[in-house]
Amino acid sequence: INFGPQILGTTSSSHDVVLSNNRFQHLNISKVTVSGDFVQSNNTCGSTIGPTTCSISLVFTPAAAGTRSGSLAVTSGCGLKRGRTQATSSGSVM
Repeated sequence: INFGPQILGTTSSSHDVVLSNNRFQHLNISKVTVSGDFVQSNNTCGSTIGPTTCSISLVFTPAAAGTRSGSLAVTSGCGLKRGRTQATSSGSVM
């Protein structure tokens, strides 16, 4: 995900990460972790994903100028990280 330039200290509009479970078994989610200057703003997944899709929304609030990076990790009920995505953006001082 690339949020693009953002004024230092302000919050971006949200960007969605879509999770897809194309198996017949349910996927249990035990933890969603976001790092860096990114924050989870919405999560339609809940703790279990059936054979469907759901989304996790992220927003970006740069704490310093320059390129900022972070990650989103989704951990299953058995402790395995089932998905990971990188979020990068730049905080612009204006």
